[in-house]
Amino acid sequence: MRLDMQHGLAGGSDGLASLGQYGHSLPAQLNKSFSSPQIFAICLPSSSKDPGLVWFNSPCPYYLSPGIDLSKSLTYTPLITAARGSDTQIYYFYPSPGYYSGLTSIKEAGGLKLSLIQPAVKPFKVCYAVDEKQCSGAGDPLVPTIDLVLQSEEVIWRIYGSNSMVRVRTKNKDDAWCLGFVDGGDAPRTSIIIGGRQLEDNLLQFDLERGRLGFSSSLVV
Repeated sequence: MRLDMQHGLAGGSDGLASLGQYGHSLPAQLNKSFSSPQIFAICLPSSSKDPGLVWFNSPCPYYLSPGIDLSKSLTYTPLITAARGSDTQIYYFYPSPGYYSGLTSIKEAGGLKLSLIQPAVKPFKVCYAVDEKQCSGAGDPLVPTIDLVLQSEEVIWRIYGSNSMVRVRTKNKDDAWCLGFVDGGDAPRTSIIIGGRQLEDNLLQFDLERGRLGFSSSLVV
């Protein structure tokens, strides 16, 4: 690959594949070439030592471990395919290539006493001192879970500490857990964007045939 085509990509990346809703995206091209279902699933890794996985044009099964079909653990919510987002083309008749779903409310469960670090580590607004006694055996922070309530109280996307917090070590050798969400500014085009941190180790299925999103919570908790 030409080096100039890798400009702006994350370190170690060989290229970039479009997974959006436009006809030139990789899922759409596979669908047209093989007349297969327009559906794909993806699981992003939380570590560079572990591979991520993607399945194209198959509703199931999805195996990460022998004999365990992760498609059976998915919860489904409708996709809002006509939403207009920040990535929408300037021509009004183009829908956004992104994927949208409705959000009813956000809940948190549990409580924990943490030591606040001042000031917070940019770009984050809230950071806490790391206390190894308040970490799991895997090193993840034992903080309250965050529940994204989608179309009903029965459809919940649960976010654990491994996906809601980011560990940051500053130049001053401060060791902090920071809440891994940033302010979208004064005029955001969408209320909430679920970022890469929240998607790590979660299985997501984008089913454009049925207009729905299948999701799991963290597969490593």
